[in-house]
Amino acid sequence: MYEAVGSYEDMLALIAREEYPSRAGEIPVKSTLARFFIEPVFQVLGILLGVFFRVLPASVSYKLETLLYDSLVGENPVYPFKDSRGTLAQARALRDAVQRATGKTPAILSLLAHAPVKKDLLYLMIELFRHSYWGMREMRGADCRPKLINAMDAFALDMLPVHEEGFYSGMMSTYHLGFDRMPSLRSGIGGFLLRHARWPRMAGRISRALGDGGDVIMVLAGGIETTARLNYALRERVGEWCRQSPRASDPGYVIDNAGSALSKWISRLTADNVIGQKFVKNRWRTIEMSLLYSALADGGFKEAKMGRLMPATRDAFNALGAALGYDSNAIASALRDLEAEFSRETSYRSRFFRFLANSVVRSGRPIILMPLTLGEPGRVELRWGDPVALEAVSGSVVAPIVTVRRWDGVTECGIDEFARGFVADGYR
Repeated sequence: MYEAVGSYEDMLALIAREEYPSRAGEIPVKSTLARFFIEPVFQVLGILLGVFFRVLPASVSYKLETLLYDSLVGENPVYPFKDSRGTLAQARALRDAVQRATGKTPAILSLLAHAPVKKDLLYLMIELFRHSYWGMREMRGADCRPKLINAMDAFALDMLPVHEEGFYSGMMSTYHLGFDRMPSLRSGIGGFLLRHARWPRMAGRISRALGDGGDVIMVLAGGIETTARLNYALRERVGEWCRQSPRASDPGYVIDNAGSALSKWISRLTADNVIGQKFVKNRWRTIEMSLLYSALADGGFKEAKMGRLMPATRDAFNALGAALGYDSNAIASALRDLEAEFSRETSYRSRFFRFLANSVVRSGRPIILMPLTLGEPGRVELRWGDPVALEAVSGSVVAPIVTVRRWDGVTECGIDEFARGFVADGYR
């Protein structure tokens, strides 16, 4: 299961293979025949329901989805809708201020914390979705159609029976912004039906939804803690470090001159069948993957769950820094930053915020960010954080400067500085 195929799927497959043993006993069997005959039927039913929801009035689709979420919560506690801190009223005032300043209706992006990965607490994800819907309607002062960004690939839905997986993926990819990171695991028919939701198309779908002034909901961390740390704290930071380096135009030199602490992991990628042959042709991705593998292999997955890097990963990172042309002080500083971010449940997601700035705000559509979290550790409390608006963008695409509006004024800062402060203040 989760074989290397030589594409972007190999990155998630590596994490999925490490995660699989701890969950294997709870994952239902999904045969090739079921993938070929049963799943597509339920995908079609889900797609049809998604189309049906699209043509319904927003008020009706909201009520139906709320009923669905209520049923999914089951016997677990339902947390009442409330705005005890007056945050949503503050958000409405911010919405009006942004509209006056820019002449445009802002898009709204609700950024959720991830519920604890415990069976008895996972229902809290449903509660976060329900509260996001309610909060957006309150902020808009009218009915709206929030779109939920969520993974609906075979790894994300591995706990569901094949018919439920098919129905859910069909509906979420059509009415919402569900995405499939591992399309090769679906049958030819199933993959064709969900071709619009493949991972490479995700950026465009998000950009269009927000660029049209829509309402979008997503988990800021990008997944459960371990997946988020590996994909966004480690892999993306390594990729960014490579692109900003003195050797940014010459990945071949970096690979050829990597020290043994890094080169052994590059060699193991193919020796251990972690990546397919087509993947090797993308040299920067190969470097990212080698660091990812060093953090997972030989017992690293357990360390990653605890937010700790393996010694082998630190050694490989140092070797990469030297090959990229950084001096020892820059390498040591970058490693300290990486370890600090890796220890967090929610990474800073600088690349994502840069995408928002360049693809949405720079095109003229301001965005209001609405944090929704679960309160302090050990205490369940659905709590809206202070709203923030990204109002305008200047500077280069690589290092955009954002105009940030809060209830108490307007400031300008680099997007990386904004991302770090926004996430550190509101998320664990």
